[in-house]
Amino acid sequence: MNLKGKKLLVLGGTKLSGEIVQKAKELGIYVIVADYDENAPAKIISDKASMVSAIDVAAVVKLIKDERIDGVLTGFIELLLPFYQ
Repeated sequence: MNLKGKKLLVLGGTKLSGEIVQKAKELGIYVIVADYDENAPAKIISDKASMVSAIDVAAVVKLIKDERIDGVLTGFIELLLPFYQ
């Protein structure tokens, strides 16, 4: 499967989420990380960082539409699962 050029939104910029970012980038995916913390570790290695809080559903939906996101993931953050759903 060719994923080059697809856009992935990762909710939460933890160090563990950085592993998702790194692997996705290796697959040629453009990665945006959304987190309210401007210094979140996964944001540093992402293609684009967004100051959108992952629990602000309306803002996340707007980001998805504005950026034409192909997929959304959250990694290893149980608190975000209800919002991810």
